[in-house]
Amino acid sequence: NSSGSTGTFTWNLDTWTTGGTAVDFDLIGISDYPFWHGTTEQNAVIMNTLASRYGKPVIVAETAYAWTLEPGDETINNFDQSSAYTAGYTPTPQGQAAAIRDVINNLANVPGNQGLGLFYWGADWLPGNDTGWIAGQGSGWENQALFDYTGKALPSIDVFNLVRGTAAAPAPVFVAADPYYGTMEAGGVLSLPSSVQGQYSDGHYKPAAVSAWDTSAVNTAEPGVYTAYGTVGSETRAASAVITVHSAQPPNLLTNPGLESGSAGWTVSSPSIGAPQGAGSTPRSGTSAIHYWSDSAFNDATVSQTL
Repeated sequence: NSSGSTGTFTWNLDTWTTGGTAVDFDLIGISDYPFWHGTTEQNAVIMNTLASRYGKPVIVAETAYAWTLEPGDETINNFDQSSAYTAGYTPTPQGQAAAIRDVINNLANVPGNQGLGLFYWGADWLPGNDTGWIAGQGSGWENQALFDYTGKALPSIDVFNLVRGTAAAPAPVFVAADPYYGTMEAGGVLSLPSSVQGQYSDGHYKPAAVSAWDTSAVNTAEPGVYTAYGTVGSETRAASAVITVHSAQPPNLLTNPGLESGSAGWTVSSPSIGAPQGAGSTPRSGTSAIHYWSDSAFNDATVSQTL
């Protein structure tokens, strides 16, 4: 599952359960990482549909969520701030618990008690520079384990017991706001958002409205890095905006400099070997880059533009 789409599963399972290709099986397992595999609501629909359509119980064969963004070893982690914003849970023990709770809740609500349970991926994956898949490398998962970097169980592990209780959770309240980061050219007009990413006590991110910004410390005429503060509710400095003012840039003389319009403006000598590409490329910025590949030796494959 990579998109939160039920069709990702039914396209295969319809083939495997009909006609001459029909096979028997005991249950259906899905991966449910909320930063990769769609929203909680989408995955509830997926599990309900699979159980009713094929008459088989459903499990979440893999799930995990981060409790921190701080690395525990020298290997870059799979989960970063953008992952948290995509999923909508804070990268804290409370956010981790909320993510697990929502997966369990989806399973508990599969019709006919067909949601059997979940397997947590890498719950005990502690940091270290020799704990990864390859000898001599660390793990990219330690910030999603259920233990801190000293091996002590996190409070989020209690969620597996607490979901069986009847106590109601308190109403969520605003805890903090993540900084907003923006850039502008010197001499330009500063524009700040009307809301920022708010962290709430239930472990969720929600938009936090900013009623006013204090920009007195931002010098829009002079290059530098400045901080403005915003009011959220009754808290006057609850939000912050880090603004980088840079020197006005000369015009870019290239046509389609970021390759966002494919090869427009560029001369491509060997399109089958090297050409602007979106999917599968690794751009410095945007969504496109020049991608070179061939299954045989090549030379003089160029992508160029004459000024």
